[in-house]
Amino acid sequence: MGWFWWILGAAVLLYCGAVRLLAGKMAFAAVPAAGGVLCILLGIGMLRLPGNPVLGWISGIGVLGIVILIFLEAGILLRARRLSAPAGKPDYTVVLGCGLRNGETVSRTMLERLEKARAVWQGEPLILSGGQSEREKYPEAEVMARWLMEKGIPPEKLMQEGRSRNTVQNLRFTRDIIEADAGLPVGQLRVRIVTNGFHAPRALSIARVLGYEKAWAVPARTGGLAAPLYHLRECLSQPVWWMRRWKMKKMERGRGHENRK
Repeated sequence: MGWFWWILGAAVLLYCGAVRLLAGKMAFAAVPAAGGVLCILLGIGMLRLPGNPVLGWISGIGVLGIVILIFLEAGILLRARRLSAPAGKPDYTVVLGCGLRNGETVSRTMLERLEKARAVWQGEPLILSGGQSEREKYPEAEVMARWLMEKGIPPEKLMQEGRSRNTVQNLRFTRDIIEADAGLPVGQLRVRIVTNGFHAPRALSIARVLGYEKAWAVPARTGGLAAPLYHLRECLSQPVWWMRRWKMKKMERGRGHENRK
């Protein structure tokens, strides 16, 4: 097993380096890179101290973690394949942001979402949701709006939500914009959510908790060198969402009671 961990760690580090060189700086790449270093250290330790029980236990935990990640990824892929879109025009289309390339331009993943949104657009208002992190020069919503206008989408059809920092905030703040614009609860409106396939199942699950009863997700393809990195991050996000979901449901029930008063 020592050679297995050494080779795995080296492969992960080489991959993260390639992503950094060819796809631009990505903060999350530090997570698998750190994992790669630990794998190499574990491999060296097992090669130098064969039969060490502590290293054996650590190796077993590592194998279990890999198996869990495989099952999480399989679940994401299966749920993404089951997504379906109803017939008819939506009242709104929401495009979720996903980070800028080098903090200022459209990234490969964002481009895939924007191209999908442009392809399915039927004249309804487009809400571009994405704030600005410490590493970004502009809000993601602003960059997305600029790209769509360059492609011929009328500016009056574009609405920007530029405060959010994660998917829950994306959909919560967008809900406020939709309800203020339409004068109706979001649950009564048909909302199409555009994101990548790996992200679509969780995004739709969050939308349901937030009251998007008639929403559906349209998955964009995911390509490029950084695709495995996005899939890994989504796998790690799944358990976090499962733990947050019950608390959010309780909060949203309270919001519903307040709205009915």
